[in-house]
Amino acid sequence: MSYEPDPEIKRKHEEFMIAKKPAMHFAQFIRAIFRGVVAVFIIGMPVNHIHDRSAAASSVSHAGPIHPVSALLKYYGQYIQEIEWTENDIVLHLEKGSIHYRDGKMLNRENLEHEDRFSSIFYHYPTSPLKEAIEKPASIARRSDDFYKMIFGETEREIRKHCREIRFLHRMAFVNTLCIPALKQVEAEILRQAEENPDVASFVKNIRILYSFKQKEIVGSQNSSFHGYGLAVDLVPRSYDKKHVYWKWSAVYYKDWHRIPVQQRWSPPQPVIDAFERNGFVWGGKWVHFDVIHFEYRPEIIVQMGENGVENVENGVGPS
Repeated sequence: MSYEPDPEIKRKHEEFMIAKKPAMHFAQFIRAIFRGVVAVFIIGMPVNHIHDRSAAASSVSHAGPIHPVSALLKYYGQYIQEIEWTENDIVLHLEKGSIHYRDGKMLNRENLEHEDRFSSIFYHYPTSPLKEAIEKPASIARRSDDFYKMIFGETEREIRKHCREIRFLHRMAFVNTLCIPALKQVEAEILRQAEENPDVASFVKNIRILYSFKQKEIVGSQNSSFHGYGLAVDLVPRSYDKKHVYWKWSAVYYKDWHRIPVQQRWSPPQPVIDAFERNGFVWGGKWVHFDVIHFEYRPEIIVQMGENGVENVENGVGPS
């Protein structure tokens, strides 16, 4: 069965490939276009078509979540040189090597041989305000950071080259340049809200500390924190109003810490959370292993949420 990609989408993708490699030789260009035609199917087809090639002849609405690889191209396109559809997976060719997308997992060639050890980098993230505690999963999923390491590096020295200092909500932050435009928009929206909403104004005024770049692992797991890539910020208030903040702290006193009611957990004002989410950030307060001061730039997660918060991923309830 053959596929006929939309000519306009094909044209845009060809322009994308030309822009990525303006000095490539003619033979390289032809090969890139060949691979690009494959990529067009990913960008232009609904989720159903990508997971099931036999569905290409049926009529499926484009409304709802987009395919994960389309999300990655949308937000990380500047780092992706070419994409290729092989028999078993989709390969993203980056400057430092290749990453294989398979069932939401983003793995280098070495880890591809042990793919059963890893979970998808995509997970369910509720877009509506959190009203009740999320059920604790049976096990902690291990996420591969191969994609992010190949883009930004593994050492502090390498990653710092992708970061710079900015002012955010009257505080200094050292963050990845990838998320700076989004952070600027978040700041503008929050400050506009602060002019009308006393709760937001009080929140901004009472930020005591802002944490940004810091290399560390997430407590209780083998996953790296997105602080380590400069893609997360912690907004620490002067007071938590005697409420719960971080699951690890609560676990010292409560065996069933994950069942602590949402009303007993500290939270930024909802307009603040909304501003972050509108601009591609997930809030740690919506994770089972809650971290209510934490926001990290994961636009590929936000865009995965379709109409009415229906997601295109099945595993997980946030990182651990």
